[in-house]
Amino acid sequence: MVPTSINRVAIADDSALVRFSLNRLISSLENFKVDFEASNGKELIDHLRYTSRLPDLIVLDIGMPVMNGYEVVSAIKKEWPNIKILILSLYSQEYSVNYMVSKGVNGFLSKDGAMSLMGKALNAISTDGYYYSDVAPIELFEKIKGNSSRSFDLSAKQKEVLNYIYHGLSNKEIAEKMGIAKSTVEDYRNALCNKLNIKNRSELVSFAIKNELV
Repeated sequence: MVPTSINRVAIADDSALVRFSLNRLISSLENFKVDFEASNGKELIDHLRYTSRLPDLIVLDIGMPVMNGYEVVSAIKKEWPNIKILILSLYSQEYSVNYMVSKGVNGFLSKDGAMSLMGKALNAISTDGYYYSDVAPIELFEKIKGNSSRSFDLSAKQKEVLNYIYHGLSNKEIAEKMGIAKSTVEDYRNALCNKLNIKNRSELVSFAIKNELV
């Protein structure tokens, strides 16, 4: 009989109660073992850098102190791209979900009712690579994967304006930064909207994040 491999899991959440509940639940699942808990992102990253055995999967919160989930995902996918990540968070707005999927997470669960779906999510990620849900359906993963390979043919100036918009600068502030007229900034912004088929600033920011343009 071939032994069944154990999936080693790390948990990162700033709530001790959530970590305790997750540890208890995951430890009760067949073929899953919790190796490590972290109360913030920096603690998790430090552990990954010095451990002799990396986890197969990380259950990760977004809203943590010191180093939040957005920063953690970027660091993990850069240094340890094979580690799978399941996001477990109260932040289930479109912006958060799109950003995390674009950065390469393997599933997204809202904390509301997540405990009842945790086993299903972990097993799906372990066997199929991804967990699809109402919050992050398969269509979203496929759409973002497709967009990531597209070239949007933006000029250097358009990219610069887009970056300033992402950081919340007004047209006047962007004009001062770039040393151009406010009307020219508006022209660049309008050109971006037309080229990307986008209606307003908030959609521009969401699009830029989703497609890793900033």
